[in-house]
Amino acid sequence: EVRAKLPTGLGTRPASWTLPTHQAYGGWPHSDGGDIMEHVGNGPGVVHASVHTGAYYLGIGTQKTATKQVQGGLKISTSIAWNLTPRGIRAFIGDEGILVFASEGRRPEAWPIDQRLHLLPNVAVGGDRGGQNGVDEAAFPASMVVDRVRVYALQNP
Repeated sequence: EVRAKLPTGLGTRPASWTLPTHQAYGGWPHSDGGDIMEHVGNGPGVVHASVHTGAYYLGIGTQKTATKQVQGGLKISTSIAWNLTPRGIRAFIGDEGILVFASEGRRPEAWPIDQRLHLLPNVAVGGDRGGQNGVDEAAFPASMVVDRVRVYALQNP
């Protein structure tokens, strides 16, 4: 679970990622987990939850992503959670479920999420998604103010 106040502005891309600690199946997206939360500055107020795998990612048009317009407009502060079990991933914004991604078993192209993951909250600038409509220099400095990050042990897989 991540609760944070996100920066906004054209070119910003704050996110909280899950990344493999060891890339057992190769580099991104083959060993990846995904985005617990991502906000692209050219879509104000829209929060994304995504799963990235070799079989499902943006570069080949098969990504598994859900979006939600959140209240707060330019001052986004919301709680986003991933429920990751051996059966799949469910993403929530507040109490609302927005994404369900079912495990397809142990086939790593579709489910590499059987490896150890770690969390990375960050703010990126520009790039393919954040910078596709340019970067507004007036949006900087920009920061993500993290209220909390919580990880819970799986009780009943």
